[in-house]
Amino acid sequence: MGIVGARLGHCLFYDPAYYLSNPISIVKIWEGGLSSHGAAAGVLIAILLFSYIKKIPWHLISDSNAFVYAIIATLVRIGNFMNTEIVGRITDLPWCVHFMRYQDGGRYCRHPSQLYEASFSLAILAGLILLDRKLGKKRPPALLTGVFVVSYFFCRFLVEFVKEHQTLLPDSPLTMGQYLSIPFFLLGVFFLVYAWRHRHEGVPFPSEQKVPSPRAVPQRKKSKKKRRRR
Repeated sequence: MGIVGARLGHCLFYDPAYYLSNPISIVKIWEGGLSSHGAAAGVLIAILLFSYIKKIPWHLISDSNAFVYAIIATLVRIGNFMNTEIVGRITDLPWCVHFMRYQDGGRYCRHPSQLYEASFSLAILAGLILLDRKLGKKRPPALLTGVFVVSYFFCRFLVEFVKEHQTLLPDSPLTMGQYLSIPFFLLGVFFLVYAWRHRHEGVPFPSEQKVPSPRAVPQRKKSKKKRRRR
């Protein structure tokens, strides 16, 4: 669902006119084009469906995978950097990068915006691990999910200021990524409010739950029947 959402998100958010007039191009994933916001929406739908089918609380599924979200976000941005995708804007900072495979042939030095996102994703992962170790089984439901969503999309909003425009014109007050990050940030705030209201209902992960040891079943003593003497 995450990959499907990522592809549909790219097609509908960043170039809807082309893909709606050429719907067959939507399935041509080898031509590139994935959206992290679409992937987040797809993962959310998958969690809700799995929760409904398996009768498992949604927050238990989401919190159990919060660390995975951060790891995937880090690896995706490293891949973007290596493939010269989603480059930053032109700058003269000492750590700027010449992307030789970009459309300008590496003529201009640019922000390594992909590495910015990879760095804050790693920082979020470290924060989640520390938070999990501190609270342990007392962690409120949906807390890890809320912390990840709020912190990730807040940082994503900031990085967009140094990222090259993809869809909207340069005179737009915000980029498409920033507009899409706002509803996810608000969703993360909802998760944190939910965690606060249920802060006294610590829910341990399945791996933390103690499995009751099987009790020894008392064996019935076999009554010895006395043989009747004839």
